[in-house]
Amino acid sequence: MKGKTRKLVIILLACVFIASAGMIIYLQAQYRLGQETYDQAQTLSGAPAAQESAAPSAAAEETPYADSLRGLDLSKLRQVNGDVLGWIIIPGTNISYPLVYSSQKSPTYYLSHTWDAEYGYVGSIFLEPENSPDFSDFNTVIYGHNMRNGSMFGTLRYYMKADWLAAHPDIYIITDKGAAKYEVFAAYEVSTKGLTYQIGFASDQEKQTYIDFCTSHSAVNSGVTPGTGEGIITLSTCTGNGHVNRWVVQAVCRDKTD
Repeated sequence: MKGKTRKLVIILLACVFIASAGMIIYLQAQYRLGQETYDQAQTLSGAPAAQESAAPSAAAEETPYADSLRGLDLSKLRQVNGDVLGWIIIPGTNISYPLVYSSQKSPTYYLSHTWDAEYGYVGSIFLEPENSPDFSDFNTVIYGHNMRNGSMFGTLRYYMKADWLAAHPDIYIITDKGAAKYEVFAAYEVSTKGLTYQIGFASDQEKQTYIDFCTSHSAVNSGVTPGTGEGIITLSTCTGNGHVNRWVVQAVCRDKTD
């Protein structure tokens, strides 16, 4: 009896090992496919190369990124997928991706589809469908997966540390209107049902209440405080610890170029 039990345990453990190995191989393949897909987007658009950093590093100079963004060709990306809205990049990090938007598709569509609208485990960086695609809302929410290899929004968690924020204080977004520079003012963990994801605001007082909420919850002090007349972006990703909370990084628009 003991011999049969031992054999059963060995078989079960072998099955678990095979399943785990298979999942690792699958994930590695998906990561490679995702990298190839986004390398293609970079080549087509002429966007700046991603600068991978797994730990805080000196911030890249602003000018090369601003110049590259102004010369970025979104039309070639839209020939592949008309949902491409623009490009997002955080200098000195590996975040350099097409930004997609659709108010017609399911809100979760781009969680499992890459920028070219093909199925892909890594998904896309995409705007909240309820937001206006022209960034005219006071708060524009942008989603991306927290990938284990640090791709997509996998490095947002580093903003919970002051030295990372100091080295990577700016976020750039380009659309047909030109390039916009955003300065990070808050980074923290929050519930998916929290005030952070509010989009509509009835008054400046309500906007100020929102700003106060965000800055008071921030894990770091950026020294940047938004005004009620300035546009905010909220970058959101999973924490990897269930589906209740998210890591968010928020930035305020301080410079636009046509």
